[in-house]
Amino acid sequence: ENASLVEIHTEEQLEFLQMELYILEDHEGRQNWWAGATDLGREGRWIWMDTLTTFPEFMWGSTEPNGGTGANCLYLYSGANYLGYDVACTDTYFPICQKFIE
Repeated sequence: ENASLVEIHTEEQLEFLQMELYILEDHEGRQNWWAGATDLGREGRWIWMDTLTTFPEFMWGSTEPNGGTGANCLYLYSGANYLGYDVACTDTYFPICQKFIE
């Protein structure tokens, strides 16, 4: 309740999340994960869905984004250090959710 897909705004946040995902990987195996960015509505302009802030370039895997109009959602790819890759929003991955506590 009152949660959204994770947003990563700093390199430190990315490093922390990568560390946590590698711990999960050791126990559960490799998985790919949904994060909360999209370019739906304006092709090539990636934003975080919850805050509508600009998606940071440091998040992309090499050669990304490259999916064109058919790949409008972001997942963290286990084969590339959990960096961002664009993919069709209908694909199936595990979500990483965040919840702000007031």
